[in-house]
Amino acid sequence: MLLLWPDQLQVALSAQGAAAISLAAGSGKKKLKQQFVPAIQNVEAPNWHSASTSLEALLSTMQVKPNTQLTIVLNSDFIRYQLLPAQQISMSSAEKQAYAAAAYKEIYGSEIDGWRIKLHETGFSQVSIAAAVDERFLDKLQQVSQQHQIQLVSVQPYLMGAYNSCKKWLSKLSGYFLVIESNKLILLNLQQGRCQNLRMSAVGNDWQQDIKQLLLREAMLNDANGQEVLVYAPVHKQVVINKIEGWHISRIGPTAKLTMTNTHFAMLEVLA
Repeated sequence: MLLLWPDQLQVALSAQGAAAISLAAGSGKKKLKQQFVPAIQNVEAPNWHSASTSLEALLSTMQVKPNTQLTIVLNSDFIRYQLLPAQQISMSSAEKQAYAAAAYKEIYGSEIDGWRIKLHETGFSQVSIAAAVDERFLDKLQQVSQQHQIQLVSVQPYLMGAYNSCKKWLSKLSGYFLVIESNKLILLNLQQGRCQNLRMSAVGNDWQQDIKQLLLREAMLNDANGQEVLVYAPVHKQVVINKIEGWHISRIGPTAKLTMTNTHFAMLEVLA
């Protein structure tokens, strides 16, 4: 007897709204349909509120089948990243979690009591990247999924998905990995593939100029001029990235198995 695999729904949430691609069960990534629901901003509510409302509207519009498996990618609008310095003593998972919470609390105070903190696993004596998300947001995503009788199987930061998608280029890189989102730039400084620093910058109307300013600042702070910069920018896939004097810039990224017909869906490339 053949078992029927559930349909898949991949959703990207950002401050702009919710974008989703529905994949048929057992189809080898055959796309059924796609939908984008723009966010309606509410300045009196947390920034994630409009995203969860967009997700609710999207699920209703797409009429998703019960038991569909839902995977969600969150862009940096909803995540606070923190780079944790390497420790010279071995730590258990619980100790690492407490260490991360203490690092966040030093910056944000008691606000972190309502956050869920996850660590990117690294080896002994290595820098770790932590990501914090409002616990109420995650609870709301779970609640919306249950209301529509679908299975929420994964919620992941877009940065982590981008890093994993590009790992073959990054595993031994001594240079920079630049991720361009719809309204943010995230710059990772890597030495032999290990993260040394993380910087985030807002994107204005001229994102190419924003890249230049971010790299010039990095050069002044770390004497990093002349290093290689690998750029992951599916949201600007058709745009040639300008050269910047003193830097070696090139674009990287996996070959997407699904054709994204709109930039709203570009974040979903990390799941292809």
